[in-house]
Amino acid sequence: MAIGAGRPPLHEGELMTPEAPTRHVPLVRPGGYFVLHDYFGWYDEAGRNNSPIKRVADEIPQDQFPRLLIDTGYPSLVVFRRPGAAD
Repeated sequence: MAIGAGRPPLHEGELMTPEAPTRHVPLVRPGGYFVLHDYFGWYDEAGRNNSPIKRVADEIPQDQFPRLLIDTGYPSLVVFRRPGAAD
């Protein structure tokens, strides 16, 4: 089965909503991964990271979805894994 088969594609605009974690994260199969990009790069005048992606990532419970943050100096990714079948 193709990734996302039977569901509309997920767009960044959808991820910026407060209900995104409860709406989309349960769709990830046990042992599966999901990735958000642009975690960094949305800085305000004081240098604080105001990324809407960071705000969404912070809402996803880390004890339920362990994460790995990758910052290459330009693109940034946060990779989440849903524990389960592959454990």
